[in-house]
Amino acid sequence: MRPTFTLLIHARGRPDLETLAATLASLRFTLTRDDVECLALADGGDARIAALLRAEPGIGRVLVPARPCGVIAARTALLERARGRFAVLITTPARFTDSAWLDRLARALAHEDTGMAGPCGARIDYGWQSFTPVTAGRCDVLTGGPWAIRRDALQSGATLDPLDLGEDGRVLWPDAEQALRVRELGYAVRCTGHIGASDVRPDAPEAAAWAALRARWAGRGLVRAEEAPHPWPADIPRSPREEAGNAGITPTRTGVGTRPASSASASSASASSPLSTVLRGEGSGVRPVVKEYTRWRERA
Repeated sequence: MRPTFTLLIHARGRPDLETLAATLASLRFTLTRDDVECLALADGGDARIAALLRAEPGIGRVLVPARPCGVIAARTALLERARGRFAVLITTPARFTDSAWLDRLARALAHEDTGMAGPCGARIDYGWQSFTPVTAGRCDVLTGGPWAIRRDALQSGATLDPLDLGEDGRVLWPDAEQALRVRELGYAVRCTGHIGASDVRPDAPEAAAWAALRARWAGRGLVRAEEAPHPWPADIPRSPREEAGNAGITPTRTGVGTRPASSASASSASASSPLSTVLRGEGSGVRPVVKEYTRWRERA
């Protein structure tokens, strides 16, 4: 008989063993359920991680690769072995404080069009110019775990192939990549909001992660392509990037603009540093574009 849920634990690198032990302890009640099975993968070659996972009676199988395999390869190995109707990825340092957390994920996946659900989500706005956190409902990407994915989506090819991702399969924002892959197959992704787990925080991307995600997915029609509204409301100051753009000036890391030598060099500069100063908030008076747009939405 197939279980309803397959819990997947990827213990990678050299995590704090006390943190991993606390996550496992908070899962013990869930692991006693008849409709749950659990698989784990001890990545990074640390024998202590494998020993800790094997000592947990609720974990049915522990995979120990011969060498570190990376986030995407490890998750793919676990997802391909999941037998349950829903595969649930557990991320540390989550601690589960409510025994009903798994049922909350299942309710989000009860919608037949939903292929993936988790507590942390975001909407990508204005043709990949910014992203806005979502507290509940449909979203473009998930930004942290634990999340659940429907078996039907896995059978349709929702797992990520490291060889197709470029740069040796190196992925800087894997939860968002997985959500976009599920949406590419025609499924919706939903944010559940709080599910009864502490220490769960959304993963905000660095500039390099955002640029890599946009480069891979921007041309596939998964995100609305509308432009940012102009003019901005009078009570919200424009960032130096906005002001420089209106004057035909390319902003630098210090916030001081320089006019491009040619249109070719301008396009090259734009492609080589997408949102780097804006996302990180570097430079004189530059604020993250996420906060700019979030404030605009709140006032609108």
